[in-house]
Amino acid sequence: MDDRWVNASTMAVAGAGCGVVATAVMSTVMVGWQRLTGGGPLAPGVVTGRALDTVGARPARPGVRTAVHTVAHFAFGSVAGAGYGALTSALPHRAPRLDRVPPVVRGALYGFGLWAVSHGVAIPRLGLLAPPPGDRPGRQARLITAHLLYGATLGVTVGV
Repeated sequence: MDDRWVNASTMAVAGAGCGVVATAVMSTVMVGWQRLTGGGPLAPGVVTGRALDTVGARPARPGVRTAVHTVAHFAFGSVAGAGYGALTSALPHRAPRLDRVPPVVRGALYGFGLWAVSHGVAIPRLGLLAPPPGDRPGRQARLITAHLLYGATLGVTVGV
């Protein structure tokens, strides 16, 4: 088996675990902002709730809904972390100059890209949340900051 494949697989698994850690950090900050500012429902809950409504599977009990939202957010963070881990294993081979960029910066850029693709394109196209210009004032700035933090944490914990 090719060593690069083994390394990419190992880094994907490591990235998945680090994605859980990064999601925990991000979620803690998001909940803190919500409590300090009364900023309304958090985006992961809104997105998950609307997705479940679309397929007619929204749990009736609020505690169950919160658990489903939380699990969905951590699962997404873990999968995104696995992608980051696999991607970073290829950087030295594909883009040697990027290897000079500190992991915290590479991670933050990844987090920003994750926000751009998910909140800027995919989530609005699925009708789960308004596109950034039409969203509730302040939410997108908090989401960008939270995703930068997610990525920075991911970059530091993966450490590549």
